[in-house]
Amino acid sequence: EDDTPFPKQAVLQILRVMQIILENCHNKSSFDGLEHFKLLLASTDPEVLIATLETLSALVKIYPSKMH
Repeated sequence: EDDTPFPKQAVLQILRVMQIILENCHNKSSFDGLEHFKLLLASTDPEVLIATLETLSALVKIYPSKMH
């Protein structure tokens, strides 16, 4: 609703960093940012949508080496 352009490159960089963090996180249950993903999943930009899905995938993926 405002004229501010969407900061696509910044969002893509943030999602990449989040994905790396989540891939190496031992306690994903403490993550509390799902409401932001809902907004990004509504994007019409394919790059933003794919990066969001990849980050969500890292959130739900369980790596055998991280299991206790």
